[in-house]
Amino acid sequence: YEIPKRDWSSDVCSSDLGRAGRAGLARLPVDRVFSAKGFGTVVTGTLVSGTIAEGDELTALPDGRAVRVRGVHVHGQAVPWVSAPSRAAVNLGGVDAAEIRRGLTLATPGAVPVTQRLDVRISLVGGAAPLKHGARVRVHHGTDEVLGRVSLVGEAHARLRLERPAAMTRGRSEEHMSELQSRFGISYAVFCLKKK
Repeated sequence: YEIPKRDWSSDVCSSDLGRAGRAGLARLPVDRVFSAKGFGTVVTGTLVSGTIAEGDELTALPDGRAVRVRGVHVHGQAVPWVSAPSRAAVNLGGVDAAEIRRGLTLATPGAVPVTQRLDVRISLVGGAAPLKHGARVRVHHGTDEVLGRVSLVGEAHARLRLERPAAMTRGRSEEHMSELQSRFGISYAVFCLKKK
């Protein structure tokens, strides 16, 4: 399967498209960070919601560090903005590469909650051993991995207590879930549990 190249010069992608035309709250889980000569800090990831444009102010979560978008690249080409779902490289200002890491989420300020407790619905996949109350688990969300403990509330619900704050979103992505289920064996909401 080949991803078709987008024509960034078309009217639909013109740089004069206003903020109102780019609706949605931005969320980009960071999968790679590096420093590029002449550019500074660059992060890559998949923009899973919203739009990111040059000049945008974002927050690196869960740390809460404010960053400014200096530039955006898609498939090696500089573009004025990018909308979800797309892979992107984002050049950041106001932050050193050592201050950003894989697992952080770039988001519209105030759009994504940071928490250490989650109420979740659990769905065990075929062949998975039953989850035990108090079990220590790995929680995978976006590009982040956090250890936590499970407090069972009935057969299909639980509260997770994470060992450190994490940027978490609500909802369910069926495509994302099927990949996580086959890979880790236990899944819930957008999150995935793996026994430690």
